[in-house]
Amino acid sequence: MDDNAVNRDIVRGLLVRGGHSVVTAVDGDEAVRTVERSEEPFDVVLMDIQMPGMDGLTAIRLIRALPAPRNGVPVIALTAHASGSSLPECMAVGMNGFVPKPLRPAALDAAIRAVVGSPASKAVPTVFAEAAPESVPVADLLDREQVDSVAEALGPESWSEAVQGFSRTAREQVARISSALASGEEHRRAAHTLKGLSWNVGAKRLGDLALALEKAPPDEALALAGSLEGVLKDSVEALSEPQ
Repeated sequence: MDDNAVNRDIVRGLLVRGGHSVVTAVDGDEAVRTVERSEEPFDVVLMDIQMPGMDGLTAIRLIRALPAPRNGVPVIALTAHASGSSLPECMAVGMNGFVPKPLRPAALDAAIRAVVGSPASKAVPTVFAEAAPESVPVADLLDREQVDSVAEALGPESWSEAVQGFSRTAREQVARISSALASGEEHRRAAHTLKGLSWNVGAKRLGDLALALEKAPPDEALALAGSLEGVLKDSVEALSEPQ
């Protein structure tokens, strides 16, 4: 799992409501150590390809080098980059399936069932990092399908908590972006975090804007950043409406 508490809570909630018990790791290195040191083999590992520190591909290579039976654990990639040129490399290191981001609960459940059958009786070690869809034009404020699917899977109370967490964390990232741009410092990491956070809860326009900020040079980013507060406010209000 990455260092973003909102993403962590959403995916953990989806898995728990699906009948799984969950163990999380903050990066590839911890995921490898978790699999290696577990008292019993896990049923499945959910692994992102792009992570700070040790990336997912390296982590899978190390897991596959562990003694049996731990080296045989099924691995599902949670990333929009699990396609195209990355697919052969993913398959080469031993990944068993892919679920694109933003995560759809039904797709995640289907991928897990494809490799382990019914909901896992053991824990599911899970590693997350924000991965971007290949190309998403700025359009509607929300990704309604994503909002509806996650809200339904989490339930009203957990969804409300997720929206509150999103609002709090997104405001922190917006402040970091604005501060970085004002002082001439690096803004792309905060934009990257805001992008994944937004897409995961279905705040599509905010995520699209964060993607544009992540790619933009500082002078263009300054102009784009002026829209952040308004889009964030509108997104939180829309997400807070009864689903």
